[in-house]
Amino acid sequence: MAALAKPDRRREEYLCTSCNMNLVTDVYNKLHSRDELVFCPSCRRILYIPDDLPPELAVHKPRESKKKEAAAPKEPPPTKDAWTEEEFMTRVEHSENPALKANHQTLLEALRGGLPGLAARFNGQGAVNPSYNVYADGTDRHILSVNADGRIFAFWNAFAESGQPEMADYFRSIIEPLVLDSSLESEPLAQSDRNLASTDLPALLSALRSLGDKIAERQATDSAASATV
Repeated sequence: MAALAKPDRRREEYLCTSCNMNLVTDVYNKLHSRDELVFCPSCRRILYIPDDLPPELAVHKPRESKKKEAAAPKEPPPTKDAWTEEEFMTRVEHSENPALKANHQTLLEALRGGLPGLAARFNGQGAVNPSYNVYADGTDRHILSVNADGRIFAFWNAFAESGQPEMADYFRSIIEPLVLDSSLESEPLAQSDRNLASTDLPALLSALRSLGDKIAERQATDSAASATV
């Protein structure tokens, strides 16, 4: 069995505490009001409501106005602000997976100092799962999205869109076996997904270091070419 959790009490979001899988928003109502078993779609454990998650904390109910007013046009829900590093690591801690936590810390530290040409930024918008983006020098958009659940999604076209098709091919050739295609980003977590908890972290860091070296070589070549013009 696995307990239901609500990481952010201000948002109608739930997850399985066993596998860290994000769950549908009505899962609490199903567990609270129906006499039937509800299973996590990822780890297949039976979900249950823990004692510290009563309805008044789990279900967000808007306050009723004292006076009835004419119905106003509905506005689209606001976009989630960028996930903070604290929110990200809180979700990682909640997974209770030591290997996932250790690999997340190692990768983030490397991106902040040991991998020239690459940088991590907590600026992802609207995703249900906390994440941060990885940018490469010379690209306008991120090349990787690292999710708290351990999945890493690659955006192969980031280099090509910045006029570097040869870098796009090189990037894909060295890192594709270690990450997931960005087209799978909206799909639910699957047992077969490549996960940072079980991936070959030295191989991933080596691939990123090689990419950084390639970026530096290109920049040096471009600078030399500009100097001769």
